[in-house]
Amino acid sequence: ALVGGNTLANILGRSLPPGLWSINLDSASLNDPTPCGTGVRTFPTATFGPLNCGIVETIAAGIEGTAVFKNLTLSRSENSDGSEIVLTGSMTASFDGSLEIARTRLTLCEPDVPTTDCGSSRPGVATAVETITETRFNRIELVDGQTMLVTVRISFS
Repeated sequence: ALVGGNTLANILGRSLPPGLWSINLDSASLNDPTPCGTGVRTFPTATFGPLNCGIVETIAAGIEGTAVFKNLTLSRSENSDGSEIVLTGSMTASFDGSLEIARTRLTLCEPDVPTTDCGSSRPGVATAVETITETRFNRIELVDGQTMLVTVRISFS
């Protein structure tokens, strides 16, 4: 489901240009361990708990960690009208755990920030990281070392 209406207005209104995409995979509860371990979570609030697994674009600068996978690709669909974007990536479990939520997120930056820096953790670079879509799915159990391939399609009509 699209939840990023404000983000779309900022982009179309040329207030803030789009930066880099990410897919965040998460458990449904702070009590459920994820396959990415535990630590200080930054979404939805800064708390200690199971880490969401982040798949980010390969050019994302300054974003590192055991819960970060830099292999996300962005493409247009091959459907007849091209009104779909496709995000594809993968993550490998570092622990046994489960996932039930996928969020796509887009970084918005000030107009003078290059796209490669928009989405970095450098101070003062990113203006906002906005959730664009959120999808809940049946629980997927992963074991340490297991790889999960992820594809998210966002279509417009």
